[in-house]
Amino acid sequence: MRKPSRPLIDTSTTKGDIPTSRITRCEPPSFLAFTWAEESGYSSEVTFEPTPQGENVILVLTRRRLADDGEMISVASGWHTHFGILVDHLSGREPAPFWSAHEKDSCGI
Repeated sequence: MRKPSRPLIDTSTTKGDIPTSRITRCEPPSFLAFTWAEESGYSSEVTFEPTPQGENVILVLTRRRLADDGEMISVASGWHTHFGILVDHLSGREPAPFWSAHEKDSCGI
């Protein structure tokens, strides 16, 4: 795998929001959990569980403890964009910045 030209976690955004997180559980290579502070001041939890499947990996993402259904709807579309950026990195392609990719994904372009 090639080394990315910029960090995989990019906290610089054009929206000015920088999430505050704390790793709550880390069991390489099979589990990672961290908190994610929401604009509402409430902290949700994000978990990643990769499982080998032959030459591939199935990655299960779970987002728990969101404040309400509105917050769930608000954050759901962003994960599609994050995974698209991850696929680009793993495929050796230079991904688009998050917010331009997210806008493209949200518009169905």
